[in-house]
Amino acid sequence: MRARSSGGSASLVLSFLGLAILIQRVRRRQTEAFDRQWADRAGRGHELDDHFARLAQPMNGLYETIVLALLPLSRRSRAIVIGAPLLAGSLGHALKLAMPRDRPGKARFSPEGDQSFPSTHTAHAAAVSFAVAAVAREHGLGKWVSVAAAALAATMGLARLRAGAHWPTDVLAGGLVGLAGAQAARLVAEVGFT
Repeated sequence: MRARSSGGSASLVLSFLGLAILIQRVRRRQTEAFDRQWADRAGRGHELDDHFARLAQPMNGLYETIVLALLPLSRRSRAIVIGAPLLAGSLGHALKLAMPRDRPGKARFSPEGDQSFPSTHTAHAAAVSFAVAAVAREHGLGKWVSVAAAALAATMGLARLRAGAHWPTDVLAGGLVGLAGAQAARLVAEVGFT
């Protein structure tokens, strides 16, 4: 149990450290050239990107979390699966309020178009994916589930990027927020259910 706890703590600290560095660089506008270059390289998507992104819309995310919570899981596992997206969503929305940033495709979006940083769609996808991966590993599945979780979060981030909804650093920040949410939920559940 202790080895798991220290690994989760290190991952949480590294996620927050990476996020803090990224926040400072975005706030100082040091990522603009990088963002433009990589947004152009990703290109613009089509309806498929928008459809995929719907999986992580807030209401759909709530339904997905409820479905996962209804699975036959231990109380500890259920706390991880429910807590991860709640923590990531709370942190993501707080950052959106603290760091208003125009979206690359602002004309496509509602008046809240200045809430680009971080990508909460990516944060939600990462939080749920990494939480489910942590629970799956504890039930005997191999480490490959973490690779699958990272791939799902990256796919959501790419879809948001190609939809013109976010800059690359928004997506990266969303992934870090999601990972931090999953690790924090796991650590809280470890303390609360041991």
